[in-house]
Amino acid sequence: MNDKYVGNPKDEVSIGKLKANIVALISNISLLIGMPGIFIPIITLLLEKKNEFVRFYAKQTLISYITILIGVIVSNKLKVNTNKPDILTIIVNIYILILFLFQFVAAKNSFAGVIYKIPIYKNIIDKI
Repeated sequence: MNDKYVGNPKDEVSIGKLKANIVALISNISLLIGMPGIFIPIITLLLEKKNEFVRFYAKQTLISYITILIGVIVSNKLKVNTNKPDILTIIVNIYILILFLFQFVAAKNSFAGVIYKIPIYKNIIDKI
């Protein structure tokens, strides 16, 4: 998807007769729910077949969930058995914090009807 969206998400109807920008916002903020929220972008992708704005934000949020999950799993598997956090855990936690900040910017932009690609995902999203 280009950085410019041709339509107007504030006027387009999406899932449940909600405006497209609202559905995209819900998908973005689902990351704040934690791992149970992973189902929101998945369901959004299954139900919304036409609106590329909504699908873009659902894909981006799903990628965020997947990278967090991979980071946490790898960090836990390689963790040294001590009470102190190891360097990998610290790196994963910093990554998650930075990702939440990017996701907040994405949520703000989705509500405004603007495409915002999280910088670390630019190449990945264009391919899926």
